[in-house]
Amino acid sequence: MFIVIAVAAIVAGLRYGEHAVARVFVVFLTFATLQVIANIFALIASSEFRENSCLWGVWDVGAAYAMIVAVFTGWYWVADHLLPNGAFEFPEVKGRPHRHPDVIDYLFIAFNTNATFGPTTEAVISRRVKALMMLQTVCSLLVLMVLVARVVGLRS
Repeated sequence: MFIVIAVAAIVAGLRYGEHAVARVFVVFLTFATLQVIANIFALIASSEFRENSCLWGVWDVGAAYAMIVAVFTGWYWVADHLLPNGAFEFPEVKGRPHRHPDVIDYLFIAFNTNATFGPTTEAVISRRVKALMMLQTVCSLLVLMVLVARVVGLRS
């Protein structure tokens, strides 16, 4: 599926421009989000560590956590570019010219939402993105609860 969507994005970009690539990217992100949710439910459903190894359990939780950050970084980038008034209001820095946000800015938002359950200095101006952030927070909380449950299970 990834290869099909990547080829579609390249063809759309060559024929129709950047907006078409962003729309194909939305399809990819939809599948990636469903995969993240499926992975979280798999983490919850698996009560035993793989091969009775604590390291694999931590790896699984860490990988799910990183996947959440990666997928929602993409969502925030797409939303900020496709929504009519953008999705975020980035703070201005005095004495510096206005700059357009880069991928690292959206990665920062996704990481902070995962770690602190909300943005820090950026204002969220889109209701759709607020709903996305709530979904990301729920996913992050579920992964952290799995981690805590596994650590508590080790002590028993």
